[in-house]
Amino acid sequence: MPKNKFGISCACLGVAIGGAMLIGIAVFLIFSGGNMGLELSGNFTEGGCYLSDFAFRDVSSATNADEIITKLSPKYKPSKEKIQLIIDESIKQNINPAILISFWGGEQTFGNPDKAFGYGKFNGKDKGFDNQLAGALGVINDAIENRGYYTRPEGENIWTRLLYNYVSAERKKSYDEFGYVSSSSENRIVILKLLAPAQVVCIEATKLACSENIFRIASSYIGKGIGYSQTSHCGPSQSGTRPVRALDCSGYVSRVYREAGLIPSGACWSTVDIVGEPASQYLTKIASDISQAQISAAQGDIIVWGNKASNGAFIHNDNSHTGIYLGNGYIYETTISGDKIAGPQKSKRAWTHHNAPFYGLYRAKNCPSTNE
Repeated sequence: MPKNKFGISCACLGVAIGGAMLIGIAVFLIFSGGNMGLELSGNFTEGGCYLSDFAFRDVSSATNADEIITKLSPKYKPSKEKIQLIIDESIKQNINPAILISFWGGEQTFGNPDKAFGYGKFNGKDKGFDNQLAGALGVINDAIENRGYYTRPEGENIWTRLLYNYVSAERKKSYDEFGYVSSSSENRIVILKLLAPAQVVCIEATKLACSENIFRIASSYIGKGIGYSQTSHCGPSQSGTRPVRALDCSGYVSRVYREAGLIPSGACWSTVDIVGEPASQYLTKIASDISQAQISAAQGDIIVWGNKASNGAFIHNDNSHTGIYLGNGYIYETTISGDKIAGPQKSKRAWTHHNAPFYGLYRAKNCPSTNE
């Protein structure tokens, strides 16, 4: 449910009591910012799903109303006229029509056109299919452009930021507890799988747990007054009790990965080690080209920047760099820039030039991709 200046906040709770045990079943119709979203609970132990970022601007895969209705039948029976209107208006806004179709199905099971997208008031009006559609398209654009209310959770993919702020409180609860807003059985995802299955990414719970563990450890080093040093680049011994005073980029990556149990406990790698033989037992190179890396990168992967020799070999020098991919262009890294010394931090520099070009994307062999 989008938060907007025309919205009115309230919450309604209905309780049905039945059976000899008098078990209460609570059904929440949540209004936030004047918008309603009736949510169907998913099996949260199975992991989560989301629509890939690249798919939000895809206006070529869901453009034929007859084909869409065929894919949705017999379970769903939407109006062809309304589906065509969604297609036409979505394409004008350069937004994937499948998103709006999934929201209509998710909010109202393709009924109740006056409240089709659960949007609430828009331009002072709170009813009408056209009005609902215009409002929903606006907030989806905000999520795509990472602006307004749709910038949080920071660093997350578009789908997560959209549903976290657009629909009912159950999506927020899911994210806060499990790390994702939609399970594979969440109604919008079910519809998107029917319309554009190749654009939906699903994450098994075990894979999600692995990446979440990496982020938990990596973030624990931030804001602790840790400086930058290439002299003792991995800090004190992991088995010691001395506090970490300084790390360099590869030392930070090494400590996070070994605390996560993904590499040997004594590993203290340089960027040369990460791209070379020492790490080959534990890491797999996923991409050598930045365009492929941007498609394949999964949360928790290691990114390396560095120059190549004429034979393609990695050249290790002061320009080499490495960090841990967070998602949506963010990384965890430790770096130094001129006179400014920065310890472990989160920055939006995943795909920028770090005094050297992109060299490779690497993944722990025993922490499968959340994209697989």
